[in-house]
Amino acid sequence: MAGNKSKPIGKKISSSAATTRSKELCFNIEREFEVVRVVSEKTCKSQVYYEIEWKGYDTTTWEPRINLTGCDKILREWRTHSKNPQERILSGKKNLKRSLSIPGVQKALKKIKAELDDGRGSIESLTEGAITKGDRVEIIQNRTPARRNSIQLSTPDHPDTVKFQEKLDQLPGPRVTLVNTTGDGEHSPPLDFELIRELRLSEDVPVKDSDFLFGCSCPASGCTDPTVCDCVKDLIPQQFAYKNGVIRTGFDNQNVVYECNPKCSCTIECGNRVVERGRQVELQIFRTQNKGWGLRCPVALPRGTFIDLYLGEVIGDEEAIRRAELADTKGVSYLFDLDKFAEMPEYHHQLQAEGKFTIDGEACGSIARFINHSCDPNLQTYAVLNDPSERRVYNLGLFTGRKVSAYEELTFSYADADKPSTTDKEDADPSRWTCKCGAKNCRGYIWH
Repeated sequence: MAGNKSKPIGKKISSSAATTRSKELCFNIEREFEVVRVVSEKTCKSQVYYEIEWKGYDTTTWEPRINLTGCDKILREWRTHSKNPQERILSGKKNLKRSLSIPGVQKALKKIKAELDDGRGSIESLTEGAITKGDRVEIIQNRTPARRNSIQLSTPDHPDTVKFQEKLDQLPGPRVTLVNTTGDGEHSPPLDFELIRELRLSEDVPVKDSDFLFGCSCPASGCTDPTVCDCVKDLIPQQFAYKNGVIRTGFDNQNVVYECNPKCSCTIECGNRVVERGRQVELQIFRTQNKGWGLRCPVALPRGTFIDLYLGEVIGDEEAIRRAELADTKGVSYLFDLDKFAEMPEYHHQLQAEGKFTIDGEACGSIARFINHSCDPNLQTYAVLNDPSERRVYNLGLFTGRKVSAYEELTFSYADADKPSTTDKEDADPSRWTCKCGAKNCRGYIWH
């Protein structure tokens, strides 16, 4: 079990899970759709939507700007002509090419083509989790016009969508948007989910006295020498985790990052304060075909990019077991064990005696709550500390483990990816939760 609890109940994520693999074989399939014109536009909660008429389809659809990557020319023309009411209709036609890489064999390609032709499927559902390193997406548009016509993309105006988007708009950093084009009737994640900006400690979690926190004496301009910076000089090897704002290539410290803290003499612009500066990438919560809500980024991301922290309520071991049992009955769990250091021989006995803590991101947390599992994830989890002496309560940072394509779903491994499973899919315990990641190396289940 990923949670490493004393008895095999409750499915919980282990913070020691932190490896990724790259996908390999891909086949390509292309389809073309024509935009007849941009009919109109509207603004909803500071976001612009364009009404698009598609060739061969009777009904228009409303599209957010984020879905119209590659349409710069037609949108520029619209913005120019829309100033004159007589010129609102664009007569120019433009082919929108899609180029998505889809893993599989010829049989799978034929099935995809058939479902796209009759409107039964969508590019998003048929390629879920399949966009891989090196893929090219010229136009990001998740569904065929036929399928989209039946949906009408009314989601942006739904009260629940508006309310949740208002919550998202309160978050610091680049905007996080919410979209659902599946037509499944779900307009937003739970409205009672509370977005928080730091870990929330329960009553049984001790708060460390900040007077015992010590910082480095590096220049205010930033830390540059790991051999003298007190935050990392005791590490072997002596090195900062970051280079140019991303996890440095070859960084190997058992997925533990030591950042500077408020007692350090350097400023927030220091190169060793990446997580402290917060999320720097635009993200989108979107509805998947079979995994509920997911998270993606509308632009390509380099390897080592910080995505966000996994936040929630920090609870003790007994409460974690109780909630894990409850999660079993509900079929969903947001428990993430803070067990990174408990698995290290030098700290194992001490932390076993003191007890471990767990983050529960169900009722409150960050947008990382919506990141789904994959057996072939593109994110890695790092323990992020600004106090080298604190190994029971720390932040969990999610970073890209490889280059990630625009609109590729962001995923990490809920199970301990460092420990390969010895169980085949056919022999999997039926009580294990089914995995729907669709990866080539999918085990068929999520939990050990």
